Amino acid sequence: MRTYLRVIDNTNEWLGQAVKWLLVVLVVVVFYDIVLRYVFSYGVPWAYETAQMLGASINALGWGYVRLHRSHIRIDVFYNKFSVRIRTYIDVVMTFLLFFPVFAVFLYTAWNWMVFAWVKNESMTMSHWYPPAAPMRTIIVIGLILLFLQFVAETIRDIYFLKYGRRPHEQKVIEAEI
Repeated sequence: MRTYLRVIDNTNEWLGQAVKWLLVVLVVVVFYDIVLRYVFSYGVPWAYETAQMLGASINALGWGYVRLHRSHIRIDVFYNKFSVRIRTYIDVVMTFLLFFPVFAVFLYTAWNWMVFAWVKNESMTMSHWYPPAAPMRTIIVIGLILLFLQFVAETIRDIYFLKYGRRPHEQKVIEAEI
């Protein structure tokens, strides 16, 4: 179990760190397009869709990283007032009631969307460049799978905490917070 948790965490950590460099590429592409468009009155057809694909890739491949660091947005009007154990119960119950069912629909839809793009050799039509849609849709599916695996890892940790009073990677029991 610890090996699984470590592999998932390390994969999302490494990918999150690597994807940060796509931001530099995104800024360069947008800057290049702006300079050509407004300084030289010449636009390139690939810049808009490339920026769009880079932005979507950064988002999709960063979903697992954000979950790993619990950096997602949470409206915690009441949540932070509860003890760690109650918050963990809430996390586990809501993961099974909300996340997994909704996620199944997302993954099913994204998977079909990706397969359709590969089978039909679909192109994006936002510009006159017409890049293939399949690689972008595959990145979205990969991002969803990494997010799912991170949720599974976090749920395993939460259930372990509820059973043993500590996280799998911690040595001492957290008594003060229980």
